Amino acid sequence: MTDSLTRDIERWWGAESGTDLTRVDFDAIGYEVAGIRVSNAVADLDPQLYEALALLEPPAPHPWRRTALPHQVEAAEATEPYVLMCAGRGAGKTYTASHTLTEWIEEEPGDYAIIAPTFGDAVKICAEGPSGFLKAAGDRVESFNKNEFIVYMTNGSRVVLASADAPDRVRGWNLTGFWADELASWKKAEIWDEGLEFATRIGRTRRIITTTPKRGSKVLKDLLKRVDAEDPDVKLVRASTSANAANLSETFLRTIQQRYAGTTLGRQELDGILLGDVEGALVTGAQIERARVRPAEVPELWRLVVGVDPAVTNTSESDETGIIVAGIGPAPEGWEPPVGQLVLAGAPHIYLLEDVSGRRSVNAWAKQALITADEWAADAIVAEKNQGYDLVESNIRLNALVDRLAVPHVQLVHAAKGKFTRAEPVGALFEQGRLHVVNTMPKLEDQWTEWIPGDGTVSPDRLDASVWAVVGLMPELGIGGSGAVKILSAG
Repeated sequence: MTDSLTRDIERWWGAESGTDLTRVDFDAIGYEVAGIRVSNAVADLDPQLYEALALLEPPAPHPWRRTALPHQVEAAEATEPYVLMCAGRGAGKTYTASHTLTEWIEEEPGDYAIIAPTFGDAVKICAEGPSGFLKAAGDRVESFNKNEFIVYMTNGSRVVLASADAPDRVRGWNLTGFWADELASWKKAEIWDEGLEFATRIGRTRRIITTTPKRGSKVLKDLLKRVDAEDPDVKLVRASTSANAANLSETFLRTIQQRYAGTTLGRQELDGILLGDVEGALVTGAQIERARVRPAEVPELWRLVVGVDPAVTNTSESDETGIIVAGIGPAPEGWEPPVGQLVLAGAPHIYLLEDVSGRRSVNAWAKQALITADEWAADAIVAEKNQGYDLVESNIRLNALVDRLAVPHVQLVHAAKGKFTRAEPVGALFEQGRLHVVNTMPKLEDQWTEWIPGDGTVSPDRLDASVWAVVGLMPELGIGGSGAVKILSAG
């Protein structure tokens, strides 16, 4: 506080109240004097002094912060150019980013952007969703032009909505800041490298990045490396799903816990921790992420099968019976082979559609396989014949008759060589980008990315079931060069 202002306060307020102001630390108390808040009385004595004191009063906190969780406030208060929020599903990332972006626009008018994995995500989730930007900004929004995908603000700012699949959308903009939503799910890095980083090239630019980590994201890995290197420009905020439990439905929490709890992938989906790849595993997380598709992206398939890998025993310590649904068809629309991979045009693609594996009795797994085959209208149930599984076919047919279910074609395969040899050709499909996980299958993905051939452990049940399903759809993987898997037809 300036000496002249101190003297003015002493002259007016001290004389009015009789307070000795010589011992007051004005810098510490700011807009309060001797513990008494400066009131409108000062305005009556000296309007200019009142205005000067008003400038010293810190702004009231934004209403949303009164109920915000600690990790949400931490992200909003960060002053670094890059604010990276790595959090589990349902941790409140969208809510945090929406309000943080609103604060930035209020503090510094300009052009901003919201970029999501798809245009649909940008509009339906980031802008119009229950935790989206339009709700957070409220009456600060002047209009939302859905033809332009631009939100116009009352202070003259603009917010352009964009998709990570369309890098040209943000080229040419001079952005004051942006919100990158679910960065790890972006299929192309071009919009970051060639679009956003160039668009935020002038002035004090701000970026809030929200994501549930995925192993295949190069941009996310680069940002986390900068955090590890203690880069002062990058602020990392972590949060788990459970941190926001009070604002989530019990059904959601129960469902997501059942889906991910106890899995390595759960550390990503629930805790927001980026996983590294296991050295020696057949498949990397990056390969699975690169080829992952949503149900709407699955083309019309030519055939469907159910792969089964039954457990030998049925106790609390028994292995699970792997039951995986897979289909074969053309490549997803817009698909391109991974860099360095040569793939023949028109080569078929495999889609892993559902994982209904579990610990079941002999009759129970057979019934589940039959029900699953019926629900998906699968052409066949594919299973391994050796290692005591000679009764697989008869067990399936018997249960079909007992439960009056359709009797399917049963395709039996015999693993003539080691487990690595039989799984290797299927793993190569992941490498080529031709084997797609539809949505997520945490336990199956864990097995593919963690099992190390030759380390003495038996190959996992879900992995084996997916191998049988793929070989059932592409017999050439079993009868080619190595002859790893022999196809035995069962009518």
